[in-house]
Amino acid sequence: MKTICTLFALAFFSLNTRADIFDWFVVLDATNGFYASPGVPEPAIVALKEAQSENVEIKSFAFTPGGDWLLLENKGFKSSDDSLGICKMLHKSDNKFEEVNCAAITHTGNGRVISYKNGDRAGEGDGPGAAWKKLGNLPREGHKIRSVSYGTEDSWVILYDQTGICYGGIPAKLAGILDNAVSNNIPIHCVAFSGRDWICLANDTWWSSNPNLPASKFIDQSYRSGQHPKWIAFVPNEGSLDGDFHLEYIKSHRVTYTKNWTFQFPNYVSKRWLIAMCYQPATAWSRDIKCTGALLTSAGWKPFQTSYENSPEKRPIWIIDYPHDDPLLKSGFKIQTTMTATVYEQKLVSGPPSAPVLPLTQAQRQAYLAPTESYDFNKDSVKQWITQHNLWITNGESRQNFVRRVYRELRKTLPYSTADGGRWICSQIMKVGFGECCRHSVVGTSILRANGIPARMICAGWADDDNSQGGHCWGEFYWEGVGWVTYDTTVGSKKKPTDAYFGNKEAHWIPQMVDQDYIIDAGTFGRRTAFGLDAWPIHWSEGEGSLDGEKCVGTSSIKVIERYK
Repeated sequence: MKTICTLFALAFFSLNTRADIFDWFVVLDATNGFYASPGVPEPAIVALKEAQSENVEIKSFAFTPGGDWLLLENKGFKSSDDSLGICKMLHKSDNKFEEVNCAAITHTGNGRVISYKNGDRAGEGDGPGAAWKKLGNLPREGHKIRSVSYGTEDSWVILYDQTGICYGGIPAKLAGILDNAVSNNIPIHCVAFSGRDWICLANDTWWSSNPNLPASKFIDQSYRSGQHPKWIAFVPNEGSLDGDFHLEYIKSHRVTYTKNWTFQFPNYVSKRWLIAMCYQPATAWSRDIKCTGALLTSAGWKPFQTSYENSPEKRPIWIIDYPHDDPLLKSGFKIQTTMTATVYEQKLVSGPPSAPVLPLTQAQRQAYLAPTESYDFNKDSVKQWITQHNLWITNGESRQNFVRRVYRELRKTLPYSTADGGRWICSQIMKVGFGECCRHSVVGTSILRANGIPARMICAGWADDDNSQGGHCWGEFYWEGVGWVTYDTTVGSKKKPTDAYFGNKEAHWIPQMVDQDYIIDAGTFGRRTAFGLDAWPIHWSEGEGSLDGEKCVGTSSIKVIERYK
């Protein structure tokens, strides 16, 4: 394999000159020879060379979705970041690395597992439960685990002993190859996943789901030249989004979310209040909605009326127009909303949907493509920013793959910060160059609409337990035949690329607002555009004095009515 590193690399560079993180791979052979594709960080190459020169046995090499890496040796490990969860777990091994069979990271990067020779295993985060059970049972039954591989959609493969194999959730073609290997006692060295593609290595042959992968071309030339790799590692990712996909919804819990606002105006005497608030939107992951809204008066709670705002999206709102001579309302008001809904986890999975997904109406499509005060992508400065970051869709690029490219780019190049960056307007956010979840969502929605892709911003409140996590925002885009697909550019690591939050949403949130820019017709008060209507009601008043010096206190409470999961 060492000759491959020195002689074949020049020819291989012509096959793959890109250095995209999801194109990286590392190949190992039984003599500690290795090949690192273009883009693999130099410290990883140095660590591999040191192991090679010191004749230290390399047990495995793995990447995280963010491009960090782990080199596991028989007497220790090396890593790009010692604070990685898998590294912390290995440190707890009391330096008995010779007792470690293997270490693996799930394709989302959120799960880690270590298998020991005595049958113990350590794990944390997500990962298929069936694989976890096997990792415990196999060593206790006298088997030696050689490797664990994780793919998309909870797929996994465990290799043990010389020819033992167990798996779950893998493609039929790969399952057939592995079953045949077991039946004919063919030792499999390694199974590795790159998104929805895979490579399987054996003594004298190999298989791949996609011969056009740069790694497949390299492996093919390796075998043709007499070299037989034993290991290949990819940066975990979700793979191409071409083909059939659908959204899967897992019913989680039913919850009531209550919000109270108390406004005080010490320098004002009111004779009339007109107040408007968001009405909880319906989404595919928040269903069977019941809402109430009310104003506290001396005679009790006065209910709000349901109406619609005047933007092209025509979203429902709560509104009340209340002339009064009520001492309780002279210098302020108190309002309350309750939102009850059944919340679902959402997953993007391969395969056609079980039932057709209704397309957007022409009016809906136009609304979700239109520029607004927040989504000012028709400005030259926004178009220039999009061009500078290469975020125009290209010929032949599917919309869903383009959206994921935007998702990855924003996670990488728009720093997360809660510092004051001015108004939540796309051009302003691009100007300052940072933002929290709401600003990220404004930028993402603007870029997608500029590229002709229906998109919207979701603002939600924590609704899983009483330990409130506040609010959160993310983006959604409409995928024809699939529905509204989530992409969240700020959850998880703010600095590392990962596909874990593209298409997938946990059941922690209840939606409170879709998009900003609510245009409200307030009658004699005129029209007004409201932005953060999910967080703060908008109000008008007739009276005497000044509304300056406003004081407002907002509180929320959560009650889980029933859990289904």
